[in-house]
Amino acid sequence: MKRFAAHYLFVPGSGFLKQYAIEIEGGYICHIFPFSEEIESVEWFPGVILLTPQEESDINTLFNFTNIEKQSIYIPKVTIDMKWRAYLLYPFNFVTMQPVAETLHRQLQ
Repeated sequence: MKRFAAHYLFVPGSGFLKQYAIEIEGGYICHIFPFSEEIESVEWFPGVILLTPQEESDINTLFNFTNIEKQSIYIPKVTIDMKWRAYLLYPFNFVTMQPVAETLHRQLQ
């Protein structure tokens, strides 16, 4: 089991979660929780952690939305059976809340 946190988590179709962390077991997300204070064994990354129930695809298409402020934030209740994956996206443009041409992504596991 590993724990990761970043500036934001991004859930496609829902929006950005600020100050949240994830727990991964067997390569899949098993828990999402608030990250309000330093917790033992949480690895911090700059950028955004993308949560997705699908295999890695064109990451940029997942960021097609018009108004960030009007996004309804939905925190998915994930279980290990759902097979959600996490990808670190860095660098990331926090002004436009979009990946940039240089954004690299790697699966967290």
